[in-house]
Amino acid sequence: MAIPAHTSTLHCPRDRAHITPILAMIPFPSRPTALVLSALTLGGSLLVPQALRASTVTAEPIQASPPAQWLPSEPDGRPTGQPSYQGQPSYQGQPSYQGQSNYQGQQVIHVDSNAGSDSNPGTFGAPVRTIAQALSRARYGVTIKLAPGTYSPDRGESFPIIVPSGVKLSGSSGAMGSGIEIVGGGRYLSRSFAGQDVAVVLEDGAIAEGLTVSNPNVRGTGIWVETGSPMIANCTLSGSHRDGLFVTGNATPVVESNIFQRNGGNGLSIARTARPIVRSNHFEATGFGITVGDNAQPLLQNNRIVGNTDGVIVTRSAQPIFRSNEITQNQRDGVVAIGQAAPDLGTYGNPGNNRIMGNGRYAIYNATQGNTIPAVGNQIDGGSSGAVTLASGNPVAPVRLAMGLAR
Repeated sequence: MAIPAHTSTLHCPRDRAHITPILAMIPFPSRPTALVLSALTLGGSLLVPQALRASTVTAEPIQASPPAQWLPSEPDGRPTGQPSYQGQPSYQGQPSYQGQSNYQGQQVIHVDSNAGSDSNPGTFGAPVRTIAQALSRARYGVTIKLAPGTYSPDRGESFPIIVPSGVKLSGSSGAMGSGIEIVGGGRYLSRSFAGQDVAVVLEDGAIAEGLTVSNPNVRGTGIWVETGSPMIANCTLSGSHRDGLFVTGNATPVVESNIFQRNGGNGLSIARTARPIVRSNHFEATGFGITVGDNAQPLLQNNRIVGNTDGVIVTRSAQPIFRSNEITQNQRDGVVAIGQAAPDLGTYGNPGNNRIMGNGRYAIYNATQGNTIPAVGNQIDGGSSGAVTLASGNPVAPVRLAMGLAR
């Protein structure tokens, strides 16, 4: 196959184990992607995801001197800038969940995939059948209320489901979306990552609450967020082929009190210059719990990240802040940093209060190009690899999550 005009080049780290998460983070454009993997000869073959096997892959051995680099380019071949870490990003002014969900008294459109009809008015007693029909009638401030059932192509649903600004897509918040399932996906043209297969797209100010979202299509993503400050709360993001949730562009969503499980690639991927607040979520058995790349600066707070392949992977020049998270019992490493990544796991002035324990290999694996990772005031066992500033803080109790939100 001829290599396309625009290619992405990845120089991978020495540790073979972390080539796979790098590949898992790559969103798949509609055209083939050619990868040139500059890696050490590891005495075996690289594991390339099925979705990439149609692309051209070559290996170029390099010398095993100074830390190996991971310097990916943009999808169009432009090199990614790598600014150094310059302090902790500020999150003042970020929207709160309570302030964004005040739609009381607004119009409600009822949807029932089992008993509804798209010719109905959308009242409680006469619901429409599809989310697509409800969206065609929705205006700013409207809540689309889903009855228990499955919303899928075989029930007449159209994908992707694009929720516009100020519209709430609501299911069963107290039950974390149990019994209200959106299953499927369709082609979505992303401004930052070309063609994608997505189940739900949230625009600025939109809310997804109390839903189960799954996209089993090849390279499928559950929810996609690219602009503005939408909200994802009390949802279960499970069973997508690639990511449960992908946050990119300059989006600043709030991702709160969700369950991420059994996704094929990552529970949550954060890319470009996105600055989400990610708090009080549960990530378990979901590929890599969280991946943070490009120049993204998320706040990761009070999350439970347990039983994944790796807990959190931080790449390129990303600068996530970790506070009061439980990152435990992951198969390999708790936190991995690659390239020019500069995660903040706690400073003397602002201790991390994270609990990183019981992971298969390292609590913190620093494979960056000379960065020292601050990790002050945490409960850590299993040691670390690379330059990490550790200092004992007060013992932190295990994170306890309240999976419902106050109204």
